[in-house]
Amino acid sequence: MLSAFQTVPTKTRADGWTPEKQYRFIEKLAHSGSVSLAAKAAGMTRESAYRLRRRRDAQSFAAAWEAALAHATQMLTDIAVERAVHGVATPIFHDGEQVGERRYYSDRLLIFLLKAHAPLKYGNLAGVTTFNASEVDPLRPALRALPTLLNKLLKPLRAIDRPRSKDALTPPNKDQQIAPHPQETATDGLIN
Repeated sequence: MLSAFQTVPTKTRADGWTPEKQYRFIEKLAHSGSVSLAAKAAGMTRESAYRLRRRRDAQSFAAAWEAALAHATQMLTDIAVERAVHGVATPIFHDGEQVGERRYYSDRLLIFLLKAHAPLKYGNLAGVTTFNASEVDPLRPALRALPTLLNKLLKPLRAIDRPRSKDALTPPNKDQQIAPHPQETATDGLIN
């Protein structure tokens, strides 16, 4: 099912995260998708599981955690498909004895699964041949405008950092104005 992972090295404590408890946690997480249930099955708390995962030396444990959640999600998807396609059997009783069963199918669940697994065909964009990208991603226009905005903001800073050329030392025409260099003082006009 899940591949082996490297357990997080911990101090030997009866009430700590032993390798066995780490494996039990990951196994239960893969079957339930619930961190709380998995921690309880390992005899630990949910909070301590998250603390263990955040440790620097817990990369393998964190990867196993993600794989376990992915497995649990796939398992839930499989159950949803089974219920949508094959229905859910409900027993029919008569005089206290089961005399048959009735299958209930969920069209709503089937539609949800179709939208999730084939969003271009059955989702919100179904039947759309052309669309305005800004309607799908409202940040796209702002991201496109970002380089221009940054250039406008940085232009004055670039002018300050740019070294002055020798031509800058020649006196300007009376119609031409030159902004003073930041290293010039207001009293002498000379570069320090």
